[in-house]
Amino acid sequence: GKFVPEGKLLWAAAMFLPALFGALYEYLFLAFIGETPGMQMAQLQLTSFEGCVPTRKMRVLRAVAALLSCASMGLGFAWALVDDDSLAWHDRITRTYLRQC
Repeated sequence: GKFVPEGKLLWAAAMFLPALFGALYEYLFLAFIGETPGMQMAQLQLTSFEGCVPTRKMRVLRAVAALLSCASMGLGFAWALVDDDSLAWHDRITRTYLRQC
């Protein structure tokens, strides 16, 4: 390539691209399959608070809410450490959680 990023542009790309691919990965797998390969390997299942299988709309909202949890410098995920039920922000927002199959 003629243009190789340097300096601040390189650092911005190094931070932005992995986050973009991670968010895209999470969104595509949750929206269209309902679980990620990691969830399959760990034998985890996404479930609503009512005990039902979440709809596609709920799964998409969960992926977007997970971005919010991450975008707040990880505070949404860290919230699970102090929450009585060990739920993060995206769990509370979407009223879904992961459970063992």
